[in-house]
Amino acid sequence: MTDYLREDELAWRMSRGQLNAVQLNAMVGDLLGRLSAERTAREQAVERVGVLEESTIALAECGTQWADKFHAAESQLTALREELAALKERWIPVSERLPELGVTVLAFDDSFAVATIVSDEEINDDSFLSNPDHCTASYFKEFFNYWRPLPAPPEGI
Repeated sequence: MTDYLREDELAWRMSRGQLNAVQLNAMVGDLLGRLSAERTAREQAVERVGVLEESTIALAECGTQWADKFHAAESQLTALREELAALKERWIPVSERLPELGVTVLAFDDSFAVATIVSDEEINDDSFLSNPDHCTASYFKEFFNYWRPLPAPPEGI
């Protein structure tokens, strides 16, 4: 007999002798087996939920760590961009380095600024006075103290 009876019906049948001890024992054993299986399934489900919660927490912590690393890298990149912009805007001492050959730069001595191109062409230094847009590296070193790249042209031009 595998059908389960309500408690009151079970008691009624036992009192009437319609249910013997063997049948009752079998029913109780079957019930205990089902309860044990349900308990095991419930414990496994609780364990899975616990593992999922731990995994979720671990993933959240991992996500937080990666987000922190991303924000730190983003901040560092912004700082480097600002530093690069500042370097582009600063006057570079001739003692530090010379501009690339063939690139127009703004050169400055103690009293004036001029746009010029440093050239590797051999020209006499007096020719700079008649053609100030070109000068040799040696002339540039001797007469200018600072230089900087020309700014970008205005947008739309």
